[in-house]
Amino acid sequence: MKNKMTSHYAAKLLTASLLLLANYAFASDIVFICHKGNALNAKEIRTAYTAYFDEPKIVDNKALRPKLLQYLNMSEHQYKKMWEKQYFRRALTPPVVKKDDREVVDYVESHDAGVGYVAEVPHGADVEVCGK
Repeated sequence: MKNKMTSHYAAKLLTASLLLLANYAFASDIVFICHKGNALNAKEIRTAYTAYFDEPKIVDNKALRPKLLQYLNMSEHQYKKMWEKQYFRRALTPPVVKKDDREVVDYVESHDAGVGYVAEVPHGADVEVCGK
């Protein structure tokens, strides 16, 4: 009986580990970009997207929003509610939403404090990679 329980827990642990690795791989499919000369570290990026840091001009990528939410460990509902609270409590404006990578890159290039995320940085884009 003891051996059966041990293998049952080992199977659960293995399943949980695989799910964790899958989540990490899924979230790492996005590349954070910043305006040239304005690179942020991973902590600053997370802080910017969770509305506790109002300096960067952050932009959401509609096509990749699920991957951002995975990175932030939030649901769509939690993300929207968080921004609603920040709007009313601190007068912070939610991120501008662009439809794809090209629009995000254009936005980040044209704003001195621009920060966004893309699947892949297009060749010739005048941005810095801040993190993956």
